[in-house]
Amino acid sequence: MNIHDLIREHRTHSPLLAQRPPEALLLWYADLALEVHNTSVHYRCPGCGTPQSMPVEEFVYRDSNEDLWCDTCRGDLEERGGPMA
Repeated sequence: MNIHDLIREHRTHSPLLAQRPPEALLLWYADLALEVHNTSVHYRCPGCGTPQSMPVEEFVYRDSNEDLWCDTCRGDLEERGGPMA
């Protein structure tokens, strides 16, 4: 998979991003220092810049920087209201 395939998949799975032009996603990916490696996406946490990674299948459902924060930037479970039920 390359960056253009990722954009196409991302826009297919995210109603929010489907409304934006591909160039907007390219800029967002550049801000994240995003790279596609086979079936995974490597990027930097938008909050602190820590390197992160997730499968492409999971990444294409994320549509904001908050969805990509690392655990430290998200805060402890207690700070987030505990685990989801």
